[in-house]
Parts: sequence; structure tokens; C-alpha cells
Amino acid sequence: MNPGVKLATRIIAVIFLLILVCAVVFALWFDANNYRQQLNSLLSEATGYDTQVGNIEWQMTRPNVITFEQVTLSQAKQVVASIPLVSAHVELKALLDRDIYINNLVVSDPNIKLAIAASAENAEQQAAETHADTALPFNSFYIKRFSINHLELDLQYASQQIQLQDVTFKVHDWAIAQNQQWITTQAQVSLELAAKSLRWQHLQANKVFIAAELADQNLQVSQLAAEMFHGHFDSRFQLNFEKQLKLVVEQASLHQVQLEYDEQMASLFAPYPAPEVASIETKPTEQPLFSDIMLQQVSFNEVSFTSYQAELPLTFNRLSLELQGLPIRQANQWLNLSQSQQLATQFELNAAEVFYGGTSLSEVHSQAAINQGVLLIEPLKAKGFKGHLDASLTLSLTERPDVVVNYFVAEELDIGIQPQWLPQDKQDVIANNGENEATPNEDANNEQTTAQTLQDAPEKSAPPTAPLPINSLLVKELKLKHLNVLSFADALPLSVRGIDMTLTDAWLVKDGRLIEMPPSWSQDATFELSIKESIFNGFKSVNTYLKGKLNLEYLNQQTLQRIFPSESVVVEGVVPEEIPTDNIIRLD
Repeated sequence: MNPGVKLATRIIAVIFLLILVCAVVFALWFDANNYRQQLNSLLSEATGYDTQVGNIEWQMTRPNVITFEQVTLSQAKQVVASIPLVSAHVELKALLDRDIYINNLVVSDPNIKLAIAASAENAEQQAAETHADTALPFNSFYIKRFSINHLELDLQYASQQIQLQDVTFKVHDWAIAQNQQWITTQAQVSLELAAKSLRWQHLQANKVFIAAELADQNLQVSQLAAEMFHGHFDSRFQLNFEKQLKLVVEQASLHQVQLEYDEQMASLFAPYPAPEVASIETKPTEQPLFSDIMLQQVSFNEVSFTSYQAELPLTFNRLSLELQGLPIRQANQWLNLSQSQQLATQFELNAAEVFYGGTSLSEVHSQAAINQGVLLIEPLKAKGFKGHLDASLTLSLTERPDVVVNYFVAEELDIGIQPQWLPQDKQDVIANNGENEATPNEDANNEQTTAQTLQDAPEKSAPPTAPLPINSLLVKELKLKHLNVLSFADALPLSVRGIDMTLTDAWLVKDGRLIEMPPSWSQDATFELSIKESIFNGFKSVNTYLKGKLNLEYLNQQTLQRIFPSESVVVEGVVPEEIPTDNIIRLD
């Protein structure tokens, strides 16, 4: 070999050996933790939280993989997030151009407790501070695949709390920064989430799965599935969060669930407190989480419901409901009657059994539609123990609605009257009358004193009767056969058995006042009434029959005294099948 070539070869070998030795020494002696302080400062500035990294691992044999251990994020000395392990697969070539490109980022077993600003003012201020227009030390930040495994999340928003357990979260194609600025409102990303359980207030869902796309502050959820109330929930919706959340439910369905209405569920529907007048000392009023909620299509299938609250004596089994086009919240206001003119909503309801108060119905079927502030229910069909019900109703959606019964046919039904259905003043009057009953001796002793007191006292008008919750009630056609009515209210001791009745074109309520006997207004309504037995406050009538019109000409004081006895009676034995002729009063 040529001596010159031989020398050159040895020199190259020595240089290569020196480079290799330097690389080995660098790999052995280089410690990425020496740059941990600079990294903590950079992460704290980027996140807005005091960020601390416990340990950094980087190996020369895998230069594009870096691992962070025991990462914590704190605010005001309170730990917000604790992350045991973060692993990143970084493109080294992109770093030369000051671009951060991560092929795969994995966060393992994080525990996060986060409180979101309670008012819009604080939220906007924090957002402004966090995303200030300061140039970043890198050009762009992009994550190809991002996954979080076994996340525990506790989120507090104002007075509401959301908890997620054992969450797996995956994000694809996430652009975080561009042109040395954080991407905030224009972020675009696709994501998937699976959670063992989700809890909001007193509601809990298990086996939650979400697939969604985020673009321009709008979250398009293509699938949301969960197990809740011993059944299954599935939905598709849009969620916009520019300032407050705006929810549009494109489709939602609830299958084979069992609901129980108790104090905990009732608290979920409690209204937000009225806003206080702002002052220097007054704190900003909490802002509701949702400003708008629109239900485009909602269906309930095989739903059972039981109420344990006295104000709602309702139970139903295997109910199915189809609902379309219902805005239940708009511009921070829950749906109210002032918005009824804008509604165009349709309903269809089926139920195996419905029990409300003392009335039980089965095989219930109804269709309804809201148009221009009017609710039309047609048909409304149901079955009783032996009979059936068929009706058509029109209801104006106002504070005191006008109700029109287009037709109402009922046969062999049992109807119960609950105490809460009666006006409060009616209950008080009857209760006071019972408490103030005096014996004959007391009446005789106090007769003179009472007469003198009434003579000296100024004349007083009768206390006004509380208006009914409806303005008017028009019955166009009513047919009842073999109906039984029983009152469960002590204020109304009433029991009626064997009612047969036909009624046409009758105004039963006008200007919020119920028709009285004798009638307080004249009308051409015709009726025919037969009652097998009625008991009211100890007075009993048997085999009553009436036929005529609802006006004074047919129903006057003399006629009513012949129908209803003035003293209590006791009827023993079997009631005759045929009505005796001397008990019939014909008014036509």
C-alpha cells in the first residue's frame, strides 16, 4: 500500500474514532434535566399555569423520543393537574426550522381538577391574559396523534360540577400554533373520547363514547352514546362555544330507561337565581352554562317514570315519545309562553300505562302539534279498566289559555280528584266552615250577640274567588257513559257513581270563572245527565236524571231544590235498575 494512502486511512480512522468517542461521551454525560428550568418557564408561559417537570429522559439511541415524568400544573399554589408520564415522538428535522412536529404524544394516568371562571367578565379576562399576542419562540406546533389514557377529571363551572372517570381521549391532526401565535378560535381537530363514567350534578352515565370534529369554535358530535337510567342513550348534536354554549340536538334517543323524580332530580331543574343589582361590593352574577338549547328531533322509547313528589302524582310505563323542533332555551331564557308564536313543534306519544292522581289509563296514544301559538291534540285515545277515551283538544299557549274540547268520548272510566287540584281559597273556606261548626246550644246562646254584631258591623262584600288557571273552556261535544268520580280531597267530600251525560256547545268557563248552578250566563248548550248515585258532604242522591239547557230558564233555584235533597239521607238495599218515574224531572 502506498505510504501516503496508508497515512490518510489512519488519520480518517482516528477522526472517526474521536467522533465516536465524543458521541459516546456526549450520550453518557448529556443530561436533558440541565435544561429543565428553561423548559418549565416555556411551558408555564404557554399554559398560563405554573408548570413543573420532575424528570426528563432522552437517549442517544432514540433521539426523536423524549419522556417527561411527574408533570404538575398549579395555580395559586393549588395543583390543577398531575401527570405521571408524558411521552413524545418528535420530528428532529422540523426542529431545525423551529417547527415542533410531534408524530405521537401519549399522556398516561393524568388527574385534573379544573375550575372555570364563574362569570363572563372573569372568563374573558383570563382568556385575554392567557392568549396575549406575544410571539412564540417557535414557528408552528402540530400534533399528528395525541392520546390520553386513564384520565380522571373533576371540572367545576360556577355552581355545577362534572366528573369523568377512566377516560381514554384521542385527537388527530391538531394544529396548536402557527406563525409564532397560538391558534385559539380557528382550531380544527378530530377527536374520540371513551369514559367509564360521567357524572353531572346528580346524573350519572356509564360507558360513554364520543366521536366529534372541532372547527372554528364549533363542535360537531357525530356520535354520543352512553348507558344511563338503566337504559341506553344515543345522540348527534352541534355545540358552539364562542362565549356561552349553544347546543343544537340534531337527533337524540333514550331507550328502555327508568326515571325516578325525587328531590335530587327536581334540583336539576331549579331556575338560576335572579341577577342582583351590580355595585362596587357586589360580585359578578354567575352566568348560565348554556345560552341556547334547540331540540330538532328527540325520541323516547320504552321509558318508565315514577314521581315521589306530592306536587307531581304521575307514573307511566313503557312510554314512547317523538318530538321535533323544540327550542327549550333561547338567549339565556328558558322556553316560556311569550315564545309560543315562533314554535313549530310536533309530538307523538304512546304509553302502555299512565297513572295521574287517582286516574289510571292504558294503551295511551296521542298526536299533537304547535302552530302559531296554538296546541292541537288530535287524537287522544286511551283505555281504562273496562272502558275507553277518545278526544280532540285545542289549547292556546298563553298565561291563561283558552281551551276548546272539539270532542270528548269516555266510557267506563274511574276519575280521581287530588287535593292540589282545588283552588286554595276553596280549601280554606271548607276547612274553616268545618272548624267553626257550632252546636245547637251554642247557637241559641249566641244568637242575640251574633245578630247585634251583624247589625253594627259594616257591610262587606264576599271575598273574591281566585281565578281559574284557564280563561275559557268550550265543550263542543261531550259524551260520557258509566263514569265514576271520587275525590281524595278533604275539602271536597264528593263521590259520584254511574254518570251518563251528553253535552254540546257549552261554555263551562268564561273570563276565568267556572259556570255556577244556577248558571251565571245564558247559552243554548243542551245536555242530558243521568247519575246513579252521588254523595256530597253527607248528602246522598239516587237515580238523578236531567235534560235541558244550561240557562236559568231550565236550571233555576226551584228545579235544583227538587233534584238535590236539603237533608242527609241513607239508602239501604239494592238500587233499582230502572229509574222511578216520580224521580224524573224533564226540563225540555
